[in-house]
Amino acid sequence: MTDIPEMARKYAELMETPVDRATVNENGESLSTLCQSEWVRILVIRRPSTPDLVTIEVEISLPSPVVRTSDADGADSKAKDNGTDLLHQAIEHLHYLSRLRNNGFTLDVVGQECLWTAFRDFTETPVSDVFDLLKPPTGCGQRAKENPSVIPPFRYTI
Repeated sequence: MTDIPEMARKYAELMETPVDRATVNENGESLSTLCQSEWVRILVIRRPSTPDLVTIEVEISLPSPVVRTSDADGADSKAKDNGTDLLHQAIEHLHYLSRLRNNGFTLDVVGQECLWTAFRDFTETPVSDVFDLLKPPTGCGQRAKENPSVIPPFRYTI
């Protein structure tokens, strides 16, 4: 799991590297992943047109696919538990978004599938409190229980 010092270190490394124009998308942005789990992806967005401005964007989505276990007879034996866990984790992530909003991030909902985002522009290196605030409830790089060597993909692609 990526901890706060690791996230700050990774951010510093990104800032030391010039933007590779080959990685700039059609919107004039270069996107780098700072942290990713099933629920959360944190991006660092840089633009060659405004090199002194960096955006940190947090994206939150329900994990995909949402898996239910079934008994041999086809009944969902743990559907209630899985649903309850999913609900509690969703609430934790909504509180996380609220904390980001209370600390200067702007919230938005993108697309038909409701990708929640929180973003904030920085003209200087964020203080350590920002990296404390960015730590997702489920952590970064959360491993799949069935195969701990695999980090589950975030639902949306860059």
